Amino acid sequence: MSMKTHSKYKGGILGTLVEWLYPNRCIGCYGLLEDEEADCCQLCYNELKTITKGYCEKCGKLHETEDPICFDCRKVTHSFEAGRGVFAYDGLIKKSLFGLKFFKQTWLGYECGSILAGYYRQENLWDVDLIIPVPLHLFRFMERGYNQSEIIANKLGQELKIPCNSQILFRSKMTRPQKDLTDDERFHNLKLAFKVKNREAIVGKRVLLIDDIYTTGATIDSCAKALMDEGASQVYFLTLAIGRGY
Repeated sequence: MSMKTHSKYKGGILGTLVEWLYPNRCIGCYGLLEDEEADCCQLCYNELKTITKGYCEKCGKLHETEDPICFDCRKVTHSFEAGRGVFAYDGLIKKSLFGLKFFKQTWLGYECGSILAGYYRQENLWDVDLIIPVPLHLFRFMERGYNQSEIIANKLGQELKIPCNSQILFRSKMTRPQKDLTDDERFHNLKLAFKVKNREAIVGKRVLLIDDIYTTGATIDSCAKALMDEGASQVYFLTLAIGRGY
């Protein structure tokens, strides 16, 4: 992560004022950074490790048993074919996604897209025809001003040269925030929450869903079901962060 956070204010009286009021700090530990080009310190950066083993072969969650499928996936029938997450949802990644979603640090979305592209190539992931970001409800989009998953997906599509379309899948009802619900409540909360508005664009296609994080899988599953019901041949997913399974 190396984008400039204060570049538009650099230089002059305004630049000096911004640097004094908002010194460049690590997004992981919040320590002061000497390098104006950096966004995190070397110690935090060194903690980042991509998930390349010890994951569920269905959903990609980290788990410590020898079974290739985690307990969560053994008790639930998923609508997606398979999925992966690049990092465990903790530390620097957790803080970065919080900034991306709630503090308008949209530049992180472009970096996340590049990270996903590198991981996709490194892990030789699935052959897909189309990338679709998990959508926000219109009211939430208007409140936030952007969809972080769409930013990530567009950058990923550009780097992999795979078409990305954010106009196919939409959120048809406003739902309660997932973070406030139990696992069972999350699945019920998102039942029939997503719909397809351009069926012809996905019929027979292998679709890659993109989101910032996968935890219970309720959001991804609801999106995948909507796509499969309308004729997609297979649905996979890729996220920057992923929770742990059992």
